[in-house]
Amino acid sequence: MRADFWNTRDDLNQSAVAFLLTDLTAAATLADIALHTTDHQRRERAGSKARNAYKTVLRLAGRYEFTSEQMRAFRQKVEALRSKLRRLGANFATDQPA
Repeated sequence: MRADFWNTRDDLNQSAVAFLLTDLTAAATLADIALHTTDHQRRERAGSKARNAYKTVLRLAGRYEFTSEQMRAFRQKVEALRSKLRRLGANFATDQPA
């Protein structure tokens, strides 16, 4: 029974990490939409959603254990998204480093 608990916990952790990585990919797509649209409202909406996803992922990431490969992918995705958000005018002076 105890082994089942740890297996379930590990499965949950891995699913959560996979979700965070997927969310970063989705946020990067939203940032790309914002960067390439000529529609001001669409740019604001997509940029805002990307920024909210960025903040949420950073807030949640500390709750889970990443493998070294997952952490490397996480940091790369965070930095790529941060770069796009900067181009959209975001200021990261108050964010915690990834």
